[in-house]
Amino acid sequence: MSKQGHGSLYETAIGFLTFLNDDEINLDDNLNKLNMFLDEISFAYHSTPDVKWETFADTQKQNYTEIRSLVIRHFPELGLYNLPQAITDHIGQTDIVVGDAVDDLTDIVCDLSGVIWCFEHTDENDALWHLRFGYQHHWGKHLRTLQLYLYSLQFETGM
Repeated sequence: MSKQGHGSLYETAIGFLTFLNDDEINLDDNLNKLNMFLDEISFAYHSTPDVKWETFADTQKQNYTEIRSLVIRHFPELGLYNLPQAITDHIGQTDIVVGDAVDDLTDIVCDLSGVIWCFEHTDENDALWHLRFGYQHHWGKHLRTLQLYLYSLQFETGM
């Protein structure tokens, strides 16, 4: 299957990264478009099959500092937010920790860039494994907490 398979996962990821790299981005509409892309990325994850782990290549590592600078330039309104330390344990008695929306988005971009690299340099199975493993063990939590923060910004604070 080509890199365009699986519910346009590849196109969704490319579209998201293109949006983030667009210097002509409309700052007034950034949060709406960001929310849309986060929904599409989540849907793309859920539309892909689970793949068997094999011997996979390491993805090309992205420059975290450069991507973080890009995120800050395009989303200057993003900042720190409250986050419960535990969602399911100690109901009503958990500590509050600090989330960082810029870090969340930077980590999502770095991991998705690695998935795209796999589509373009290894094979589809490798890309899907990195997508699913990354979502389940790293960037999926960033995506979900970022979405809650963005919801609060848009609808609770009126930003």
